[in-house]
Formats: sequence, C-alpha cells, structure tokens
Amino acid sequence: MTAAEKREVVAKCDHLAKIKFSKSLLFAFTGHGALMAASVLSSPQATQASVLIVRTFQLRRMLVTSSEVTGRLTAVEQELIKHDGKMASIVEALRQLTNPSIRPKRRIGVVSLKMES
Repeated sequence: MTAAEKREVVAKCDHLAKIKFSKSLLFAFTGHGALMAASVLSSPQATQASVLIVRTFQLRRMLVTSSEVTGRLTAVEQELIKHDGKMASIVEALRQLTNPSIRPKRRIGVVSLKMES
C-alpha cells in the first residue's frame, strides 16, 4: 500500500489503530490477488474464500455505483426543482399576458372642456 492508502485504511478501520504510527507500509491483496491465491490452494476452505472474495468485491462495486447514481440523481433533482420554480414564474407571466384584466379603455387625445358663459 502507499502511505495515503495506509492512512485511509487506518482511518476507516478502528481495529487497525495500532499500525497508525508504524513506519512500514502494509502489504494487501487486491481482490484478484486474493482470488488467485485461493484458487492455487485446493481445499474446501480456499473454495469458500474465493467465492466470498468475488461476492465481496461485487457488492463493493455495486455500492460505489449505487452511491454515484444516487448522487447524480440528487443533483438532477435539485436542478429540476430550480427549473420548476423558474418555469412557474414564466407560466404565470404568460397567463397574465394572455388574460389581461378587463378595464375600461381610456381615450387617447385631448379632452375638450366646455366653458360656461
């Protein structure tokens, strides 16, 4: 693992707090490495381990994908809410323009005043 990966793992896993200040970096199998190691061993436990490894990494992939999709849907929903407000104001303005209130029309021009004599 790199130093950054080690810090991340120690921060996420409380049971690894003892290695927080260790100067040496950790060695860890990736999902494929663990699967390869389990496939070399020909025991029922190795077979069970390989099945569990595959399932674990599939679940992990699904969770990451699911959270990404959820984040994107939330962003789209927020944009739609913004647009809904704007659209509502546009529709209201159009309604006001198409249904003007009925008022008596004022005459344009000069109004003559009659003078009393």
